[in-house]
Amino acid sequence: MKIRSLIYDTVAANNLYRHRPGGRQNALKHGHCKNISIGLGAVDDEVTMTIKDDGIGFPDDMPTSAGMGLHIMKYRAKMIGASLDIRPSAGGGTIVICSHHNENPAAKEADLAGKH
Repeated sequence: MKIRSLIYDTVAANNLYRHRPGGRQNALKHGHCKNISIGLGAVDDEVTMTIKDDGIGFPDDMPTSAGMGLHIMKYRAKMIGASLDIRPSAGGGTIVICSHHNENPAAKEADLAGKH
């Protein structure tokens, strides 16, 4: 997985990369899934990592104190200013979506320089 080739901020790249094992572990341990897919993509200035499984999904009444893995994933997302969405997947299981605004500092500088 070549995360650094898509993400300009190395702190953001590291934190997105660290979501991968946490999401995988949660899916295996709690979701009792058979399949997990992990994707990373970019559209314009938005980088999105998705972790999708075919497990049992999250309970509707999950306690707010449950799971260090979820707390860590939320903390990592907040640390880089990313959004984290965890919800039932359309075909069953769970999907975790972490989206980060990926601003290219060199392009921004060039744009600003061109305006003067």
